[in-house]
Amino acid sequence: MRSNMLTAIIKSTTRCNYRCKYCFVNADTSGEDMTLGTLRTTIHKLLSTANDSAVRFIWHGGEPLLCGLEFFDSVVALQREFNTQNKECTNAIQTNGSLLDDETIDFLKKNHFRIGLSLDGPRELNDVIRLRGRDAGTYDTTIERVRLLREHGLTTGAIATITRHNCHYPAELFRLFKENGLHMKLGQLVNSGRAKSNTEELGLLPEEYGEFAVQLFDLWLNDDEGITRIDPFESIVQSMLKPGARPTECIHAGRCHEMFICVSPNGDLYPCGLFHGHGDFCYGNICDLSLDRIEETPAYRILQFRQDVINDSCGNCPFFQYCHGGCPFSAFSNTGDILSRDYYCEGFRMVFRHVAERYKAALDPSDALDKFRIVCGGGGGGGGEYGRYCVDYSVDWREYPVYSEFIA
Repeated sequence: MRSNMLTAIIKSTTRCNYRCKYCFVNADTSGEDMTLGTLRTTIHKLLSTANDSAVRFIWHGGEPLLCGLEFFDSVVALQREFNTQNKECTNAIQTNGSLLDDETIDFLKKNHFRIGLSLDGPRELNDVIRLRGRDAGTYDTTIERVRLLREHGLTTGAIATITRHNCHYPAELFRLFKENGLHMKLGQLVNSGRAKSNTEELGLLPEEYGEFAVQLFDLWLNDDEGITRIDPFESIVQSMLKPGARPTECIHAGRCHEMFICVSPNGDLYPCGLFHGHGDFCYGNICDLSLDRIEETPAYRILQFRQDVINDSCGNCPFFQYCHGGCPFSAFSNTGDILSRDYYCEGFRMVFRHVAERYKAALDPSDALDKFRIVCGGGGGGGGEYGRYCVDYSVDWREYPVYSEFIA
């Protein structure tokens, strides 16, 4: 692994109490929880890697909170025990929110866990896809948990997976997230697991995704209040406009397998959570394999080779440095060829082109630059103080990369 910060996606369980139509896990996957022995080995090895100065743990599933608070109490204790090198160690949990209560939220807040939810739009859009049973929707539960988190002083965000059901309603999604003080992360549908059997109902063309994203970008950019953060827009804008910046979103980072790893409940290792269960991409098991030997495995080498192929085939694209060929799993699951570019390539090209056009318009006189809110001068924080407002007027923005490459 070759990264100063390693992001470890830990699948603490494959059990889930929801039955979402687009889940990338097969419906017949047997429920399995990570044992405390495997958890101990996982945390020990991840915090003992010599190359990483920071480790970010993302607790995933299934529904990770089905493991109970005792499991996560062990997580915190083991991290304290094994972080002998004083690495930066952070935790986040991706949950459907159904098991969040006052006690759980207090624990997560006390131990500095970031909390992520999922929400695909208003009730009529969310509840045809994100189901608790055959017909039971989940919208009301999610909104109630957002309210509960807010009562505890926590700001959170949610993944909105874009499908044929909600791709025509960017304004409705934006309004919902803004009204509830939620940051938004766009999720791309992948042709795997339960989603594969629902492709006819859910699937959309790359251009449809692009049209949705372009409309959502304009809503975000034109929003004077600037409360809602949307990924990957933050990463795209910064990488296109800020000299020296690289994409921060995993789907556009390039060689993401050097920065991410997934540990399954039984300890099997994969490049990321999406590859979980795809045996050809299993590195081995964390109980037997030294993390320093992952680069020698066939799965790692094919991902390295894939990026080399993409560099050659896509290198002449003017937007390549902002996407690096996209998500390997999107390529694999949607085309069957791991060596191909991201299925959503044309959609993202639409977004990159639109960002460049909006940037050109913002260079006109008057206060247009105030509306192009990007992270280009520092800042930070969350909510209304989010750092996108930092525009440095001492800099001639016509010298920024996107101007010389696409506009001048």
